[in-house]
Amino acid sequence: LALGGTLLAGFSDWLDGYLAKKMKNQESSLGSYLDPLADKVLVTFLTVASGYKGLIDPMVCGVIIGRDVLLLGGAFVHRAAVLNWRWRSWNEYFRVVDSSSANGAGGQGKAGKAPAVKPIFISKLNTVFQIALVSSAITHGAVAWPSADLVEGLGYLTAATTITSGLIYVRMYFKGQMLT
Repeated sequence: LALGGTLLAGFSDWLDGYLAKKMKNQESSLGSYLDPLADKVLVTFLTVASGYKGLIDPMVCGVIIGRDVLLLGGAFVHRAAVLNWRWRSWNEYFRVVDSSSANGAGGQGKAGKAPAVKPIFISKLNTVFQIALVSSAITHGAVAWPSADLVEGLGYLTAATTITSGLIYVRMYFKGQMLT
């Protein structure tokens, strides 16, 4: 049941992204936040559960969850800094449309919309590895297939792409190449 739910979630995520790109005007700033957030919630819960059951190395679990906490925390801190650590409401903090174009506000001292999130290729690949890891770990736990060695190897590969993508995002941030 857990494996079926994981595969269905992965497929629906892929289908949503595919349709948003193929259908005109279906990509949005809000969707650019919600889609990766949904991925991270899915992967985090499955990673924690698999780690708790001993199906995934705790170090690998720590790397996966640690990177996501670092990136999410960094994004929240960055947004707060952009707003000068002052915002009138959570609607302003999470604004996904430009205040200057929303209901004629003309800006009036409010910060512009939050930037759209554009994941890099290795991060997309990393998400595929993370979903493959939790799926294979759950399957191994249920039917002893694939082998424990394969799950362990996939875990270390996933940890490597997780660390690499995290470091690339941090480097891009400090070079001013994202969240502008």
